[in-house]
Amino acid sequence: MKLSVHLQESSRAAHRGARLPCAGDYITDGVALFYVESDRVRTSDGERLLELEDCRTLDLIVCTARAMARAGIRFVPSAAAYAQSLAPLDCP
Repeated sequence: MKLSVHLQESSRAAHRGARLPCAGDYITDGVALFYVESDRVRTSDGERLLELEDCRTLDLIVCTARAMARAGIRFVPSAAAYAQSLAPLDCP
């Protein structure tokens, strides 16, 4: 199911204590890849807003951080982090 559909649904299975996405993170819902362009604070009630870019279509989606926590997203490691995990260990 696409992330935009997940964001419109209310879910009771929120991931308590899970790290919320921040600017610069890549996330996926298992179907599409998104880049977190920015994370802002809505001044009226102080809730965090995230601006996501769909990496395939370049469409922008704005949603609350709370909705992201309920959407079942997964973090995608950056290429640099992935390459570092493959680097050989220094052995004496």
